[in-house]
Amino acid sequence: SGLESRITHFADEMCARLDVLCFDEFHVTDVADAMIMMPLFERFFEKRLTLIVTGNWAPDDLYSGGLQRSRFLPFIDTLKRTMMIIHVLGEKDYRLVKQHAASGWLYPLNDESEELFTSMFNNVVGYDSIETHEIHVEDRTWTIPRASKNSACLNMDVLLNQPLGTADFYVLSKRYKTLFLDQLLAFSLDNNERAKRFMVMVDTLYEAECRFVVRSDVSIDHLYPNQGALAFEFERTKSRLIQMTKLV
Repeated sequence: SGLESRITHFADEMCARLDVLCFDEFHVTDVADAMIMMPLFERFFEKRLTLIVTGNWAPDDLYSGGLQRSRFLPFIDTLKRTMMIIHVLGEKDYRLVKQHAASGWLYPLNDESEELFTSMFNNVVGYDSIETHEIHVEDRTWTIPRASKNSACLNMDVLLNQPLGTADFYVLSKRYKTLFLDQLLAFSLDNNERAKRFMVMVDTLYEAECRFVVRSDVSIDHLYPNQGALAFEFERTKSRLIQMTKLV
């Protein structure tokens, strides 16, 4: 097909330029990704490009429960037959090794945490003026009512109910180095959309090395229910939140 031809051409260009190609945190989440991955990787294998792939899912668990997954199973067999599979699960989370006692995670939502949150925001802002900023992404515009040159204060109860995605959070990451996240409520089992949006935000801002001060109704450990559909994925989010809210 035309799509497979374009994928093959792209793979050939990559193989001509590279000796080794690494994919970090590899996962397949929808049918479109699955249909692209199959001819792409098969061409890489055919051209004998060296691939290194890391991920939280074993090959047998890729695209689990996905639409038309039966069409994806031969690709899993190819992965297992072609690549060396190494299980590196350990008990230690190295993001926690150097954790200090000081934390920018404030809870519960009471007068004491509100006073501390406001004081921390004012200390970071310093002598900079506090302004209202507008964020423009494609055809969307949304407002940050309290922001300075390098910091912004976001109401998470409002923000997570907006249809925002990676592009929006990328703009945030480029504009601010410290984000104050207020009114972050624990996620419920019946609304994974908000949780997923929050996870995307954390991932995007983590990669940009942004810092967080968070005021929530619960601790990090109780932010997402253990029996939720996203519980496994959310473990990484919790670990990143601990790293991002360290103050020293």
